Amino acid sequence: MASHSPRRRGLLEVLGVPFFVEAAGAEVEEAVDAVGRGQQAEEVALARAAMKGRSVVDALSVRGESCPVLSADTVVHIEDEILDKPSDADEARRFLNRLSGTEHGVVTAVWLFDGKDEHTTWRRTLVNFAKLSPSTIEAYIETGEPFDKAGGYGIQGVGGTMVSRIDGCYFNVMGLPIHDLAKLLNRIGQPWTLNPQGRPF
Repeated sequence: MASHSPRRRGLLEVLGVPFFVEAAGAEVEEAVDAVGRGQQAEEVALARAAMKGRSVVDALSVRGESCPVLSADTVVHIEDEILDKPSDADEARRFLNRLSGTEHGVVTAVWLFDGKDEHTTWRRTLVNFAKLSPSTIEAYIETGEPFDKAGGYGIQGVGGTMVSRIDGCYFNVMGLPIHDLAKLLNRIGQPWTLNPQGRPF
């Protein structure tokens, strides 16, 4: 799995698929942030997921190793503006003010390499935020939760208190639409089972 995200690891565990983590290097992550400006959110997410996944395939190949590789990327957008992970408190504050009282989209793209071919899918979930008071925004920033999450919030954490409604897949907002992933695994013939020991939250 080409991701350090504990949320994605937990969701993959729900499917009972054996895996190990081999995330893209820091230089790739920096390059990913620059990908796709001016494109649709789904195109950005797909390009970023493919970039991360291919870098891990290449790293494994250099070591003489080969196995299926899974990568994903989540993009939060409001209209045409993409909100990445906030770099500091000021940017987190701007994101949360932008999202307050509005509906935005969350797109997660999934990229899967089966050892020969690449397979992709993506899903969009619409998320409605309650109107946030300045004190709520400041309290949320103080939790530290916004800083490693696209859009500056995590629905599975205390950020979920700000979400009034969603239309679509909840797990997509967490970063891995497991229904769509299960279909990709079926496509490549990768067995999976329901694992009650998985801890996605």
